[in-house]
Amino acid sequence: LYIRHGFKVLTPAKEWKYQIFTTCFNSEFYTPGKDICDKCSAFKVLETFRRMSNEDQQLKQNHYTERMTFRLQRHIDTNNNDSSVLLISFDLENVFSLSPNVKQTKKGYNAIWIESTPSRSSNDLVSGVNHILKQILIANPMASSLILWPDSCIAHNRNKILSYAFQHLLESSTQLTNITYRYCGPGHSNIQDVDNLYSCIENI
Repeated sequence: LYIRHGFKVLTPAKEWKYQIFTTCFNSEFYTPGKDICDKCSAFKVLETFRRMSNEDQQLKQNHYTERMTFRLQRHIDTNNNDSSVLLISFDLENVFSLSPNVKQTKKGYNAIWIESTPSRSSNDLVSGVNHILKQILIANPMASSLILWPDSCIAHNRNKILSYAFQHLLESSTQLTNITYRYCGPGHSNIQDVDNLYSCIENI
């Protein structure tokens, strides 16, 4: 934009004019970062202003222990060489694009819908998850167990609709015997394989 503006105006803009946008307005320029855990951010603020009480220290330690437990379990699941077990990570991007990724086959799937048709309710997301899991089982006839790692979206976490869908899938499938659903803490989901999948989609 500055180069285009320069062709029209012979006198280049001064630096103070540029600084107006970063000092007088509620805007700034920065390199986008990864998702940040709210609890970690709160603890960082308390440490910066030296307001950490003993109770806060204990909460921070508990949160750190929980985070490392997630990471260790993810590492164990990722290095599982059992061919009958599929590790599936999935994430919800921009509200209406759900893309699971199967670690063993390095194959991605996608469920996408427009905002005007349904919404982001549990029914809509569970329908997408259920359909994709059926396609994954068809593509992997030797699989008998699924380990699912979702992101922290509330609509497909800890609800009875999702539990019923998994129960129905287990009862209707002749090859599936077990579904393990792991939960991550917000900001510590560790599902980079899905982020890589979204990156590939966006670059098409």
